[in-house]
Amino acid sequence: MDAISVFWALMPVSVKVLMFAQAAVVLIWTLRFGRLARRLYRYSGRPMTINGFPQDISSPELLALSALAGKVPFDAVQKYHAESGATGEKASPEEILRIMRLAEGRFLYLWERCYTDIMSAKRACLFTILLSSLMVTYGAYPLYFGCFNDSRVSGYYCMFEAGKRLLESLSLGLSVCAFLYLSSNVLERTLAHRRATWKYFSARVRGELPGV
Repeated sequence: MDAISVFWALMPVSVKVLMFAQAAVVLIWTLRFGRLARRLYRYSGRPMTINGFPQDISSPELLALSALAGKVPFDAVQKYHAESGATGEKASPEEILRIMRLAEGRFLYLWERCYTDIMSAKRACLFTILLSSLMVTYGAYPLYFGCFNDSRVSGYYCMFEAGKRLLESLSLGLSVCAFLYLSSNVLERTLAHRRATWKYFSARVRGELPGV
């Protein structure tokens, strides 16, 4: 029987439940981080330009999604002025501002949802530390006496072996905590950059539209 099988056999049910809970935390937050990363780094909609906005409610949605993914059309305002002589109907400044207000509301809603998920991930770090501490607390006695009673080795060796196994469990929990914390920081930084970019883009649109 290998060391992992022995470790698992000696653990009480309570510690096994805590291990499954920690694995569930990792799985859940891996999936949620994947969803957040897809929103923040991938935009699969059509390219957005101010002059190309259709006169419907879907344009603010697409603009908000593209801004959240870092695809803000900074050249849109410049094209609005540069193509003043181009053929085709152009959206009026009032219509563009209407779209911008709707897009800003949608963008802030999506941004707040992402920010809430990131803050929840940081709180999950504390939860994983608690789970790891409980695993060490409830696993110390069974590991030590399981080793002491089922072998001919000394008590010092059993103490060393139990401490090593418990340290491995604690290290695993701390690794999960570090994964959650570092991933949350990366996504939080990206999210802050997206909001700053949106504010700059919104200010440019409002400041450079004629007659507004």
